[in-house]
Amino acid sequence: MVDAGFETQSPVSLWWSADGITMIPVSTANPLPTTGGGGGGGGGAITAPIGQTTDAASVAVTLSTDQTDVVSGTEAVKIVIINPADGTYLTYTTPTNVVGPTAVGTAAANPPILVAGTADATATGTVQVLKVSSGGVVSANTAQVNGVTTLTGTGATGTGSQRVTVAVDSATVAGSASLPAGTNVIGHVIADSGSTTAVTGTVTVAGVVASGTAVSGNPLLSGARAATTIPTAVSDGAAVALMASKDGKLVTADGGGRELRKNQNTIITASTSETTIVTAGASGVFNDLYGLILANTGSTTTKVDIRDATGGSIIMTIEVPTLDTRGFMLSGGSATPQTIAANNWTAQCGSSTSSLQVTAFYIQAK
Repeated sequence: MVDAGFETQSPVSLWWSADGITMIPVSTANPLPTTGGGGGGGGGAITAPIGQTTDAASVAVTLSTDQTDVVSGTEAVKIVIINPADGTYLTYTTPTNVVGPTAVGTAAANPPILVAGTADATATGTVQVLKVSSGGVVSANTAQVNGVTTLTGTGATGTGSQRVTVAVDSATVAGSASLPAGTNVIGHVIADSGSTTAVTGTVTVAGVVASGTAVSGNPLLSGARAATTIPTAVSDGAAVALMASKDGKLVTADGGGRELRKNQNTIITASTSETTIVTAGASGVFNDLYGLILANTGSTTTKVDIRDATGGSIIMTIEVPTLDTRGFMLSGGSATPQTIAANNWTAQCGSSTSSLQVTAFYIQAK
């Protein structure tokens, strides 16, 4: 058997010529001569059956390492190799190795050796040259992914695209600038041009700095609800829209909402003792005094000392003539602040009068 580069070994038929011209196949009836001479059963011929197959009568042959060429003188040996793919005969007059057209590292030359397959873009069976880089890397053109034409360029994903993974230690994304870090800007927000895609989840909008820190950068503009009627009140602790006039002037409650504005009435009868005129607030609550009315209906003029805690320092003194009224009224934002939270306000007459009516106006704050 002779291996001539096919995927399986092929049987070999031996031919010989007595005159160097006419080739005669070797067979039992026409054996090779042992001393030369013609074929066709010449004298002294080896009668052992030789040919394409062997049997028990076959003769073993060994070629030594110093064997000269098989073809010598006027005789020649023709080797016929059967192609196992289609059964055709490939005839060679001399032993042949299957090699490429050029050596490694030399310029490519035609014709190339067909490695496998045919070219789709040309006629069926047309041989195409593989492209190989100088480093020996074969260049491949991936025409399909998952049996579908490969998607390239920009566009939506599909069955012809491949999934990719960006490593967590990757400094860049292929085809883009470096990934930003820290406070670097990733993108910018633009006005919606008509997209109907809804944004789901909670979107938080925050200012440039936290409460209690110095203002920096560009502050956000704030707006308010224009109102020509009183808005519906909300529950305590609920979010509420700011109210403004139609021309954008902010509507405020001077010093606080109406629920925090309070008043208290007290009558002091013929007494010069310190008397509470505003009850102490809850823990942490200040009662800031912004108005006071003192009406003396008695027959004695008296001065009245006002304190922001029992036994505390005198905050103000008002003299009230007999059968007269005195006092003051300030805006809520200009209220007289109480020194210590959760304390009362008191009034004390310098001279006893039969009746002094005290009305105190205060606003609660923390």
